[in-house]
Amino acid sequence: MRLGLVLVHPLVAFLFAWLFTLSLCELSYIDSFTSELANVESLIPVVVIPFALGAFLVALLTSFARRPTYAPNTTYIKVRHLKLIFLIWSAITVFEICWTHGLPIYWLIVGNGKTEDEFGIHTLHGFANTLWLYLATGAFIANMAGPVKPPRWLMFLLYSWPILTLSRALATIFLLMAAMIYIGWRSPSARRLLLSAFVATVLFILVFGFAGDVRNTDFSVHRAISSDKLQDWNSGVVWVYVYLVSPISNLALNIEHGNAEFNWVPLRFLTPMVPSVILNQMGIDTSFRGSLGELVNPAFNVGTAFLGIYFDWGVSGILLFSFSLGAIGHYIWIQAMRRPTMLVIVAGYSACCALTVFTNQFNQLTIVLLFACWYGWVRSSRQVYTLRRLGIGRRTKTNTVRRGARMSPVE
Repeated sequence: MRLGLVLVHPLVAFLFAWLFTLSLCELSYIDSFTSELANVESLIPVVVIPFALGAFLVALLTSFARRPTYAPNTTYIKVRHLKLIFLIWSAITVFEICWTHGLPIYWLIVGNGKTEDEFGIHTLHGFANTLWLYLATGAFIANMAGPVKPPRWLMFLLYSWPILTLSRALATIFLLMAAMIYIGWRSPSARRLLLSAFVATVLFILVFGFAGDVRNTDFSVHRAISSDKLQDWNSGVVWVYVYLVSPISNLALNIEHGNAEFNWVPLRFLTPMVPSVILNQMGIDTSFRGSLGELVNPAFNVGTAFLGIYFDWGVSGILLFSFSLGAIGHYIWIQAMRRPTMLVIVAGYSACCALTVFTNQFNQLTIVLLFACWYGWVRSSRQVYTLRRLGIGRRTKTNTVRRGARMSPVE
């Protein structure tokens, strides 16, 4: 099995993100983030182990099933419909720009006091973000593997959109998904992968820090954390460190103080899946995007993907949610062995698993719709572009096809 397929496994992404972040917490560079915690390792049996158990249980159950017939190592991908989706996204975007009188990057340059949170129309903007993510990943795949490359102006427009809207979240999600897609399909060598990861990490830290300073001109991250150990560090490194450490610290703090509400219906967990228009009609405030509960620092109000379900169902909710994520992740990874186009779903799922150290993307309506679009693409029987040979699985007499023959993914 290729190295790339192993690295895009949701379990690998989840373990790397959580164990790496927990090790950063152990460094205790920010005393205010760890002074209330008895032991950061207490989150490992609550969050990490159930995820691994879920994946191993599905692996054990599927090991007794008949070995799947692997798809041939030539497959096809449908991207013609991206033109229609691009037109829809463009129409929505132009309407939002006219509605809000400009773009966040323009507001920042002229200094009119408006922020990126004021851009777009509630619910419609989330749908537009779904279309953008679908377009950006589709264009990335076509540029990487398709015989007909997307126009350069289209690639430039799509990839500059997070900069124009000053959206670090949108950029982070896409970059993680694109990295997972590239690793899964291309499976680069270990040396090339490490070098690329190092360069990408350095660039990401610099850009992330610059974006944080630009978006918060009247806010200093160094003053907010009051840490002598980080005063001389680059602001990008500090921003990344704080964004990784503070959510886990908030989660551990609320667990330690027993702040669970034990609701029968997990409203805290399910509310983000409801369109904001409906929530506003119900009198629910949607302007606050952070996490409720106790915070180690009021300036950083996020609490990983598990804080919402903890408020609803306590530690048992965290155990169940983590176990479910691991089980579903391994199941869709197995499906990618049967149908190579499923790798795009695996890549997106693994990226969301890595982001659980910061926030929950699985209950965000934008990401849920994105997975639905990807699944519809995978199920499509009409393909246009040919991917390069994937080399997934083994070739047998029953699935060998003539080179260049048109064939749908194996059901």
